Amino acid sequence: MEGEEPATPTTETPKAERPAGGKGRTRKLIYKLPNQQGVAEGNTKFFCTACMKGFLVDTGGTPQVCPQGHRIDDPELTGTVGTPEPAAKTEEGDGAGPA
Repeated sequence: MEGEEPATPTTETPKAERPAGGKGRTRKLIYKLPNQQGVAEGNTKFFCTACMKGFLVDTGGTPQVCPQGHRIDDPELTGTVGTPEPAAKTEEGDGAGPA
């Protein structure tokens, strides 16, 4: 229309080009639940995404392992999904298998 400025293009990434999961945020393996209602004083409730269970920790503490044994630094649980492992090389060949 006359007298109006043209719309300026946005710098936002189109939805189709964004990483899966929306805004590209990653979720921690063990994280503090935002809603602490109903938790006894002196405790903090955390959640493990590996076993899908909540658990309590003394306030001020940050758990490195959930009660089921899932570690926050476990590469199998925190690694990139879909990354192929390189083929193992052998002394006889290049790792491509038997000739």
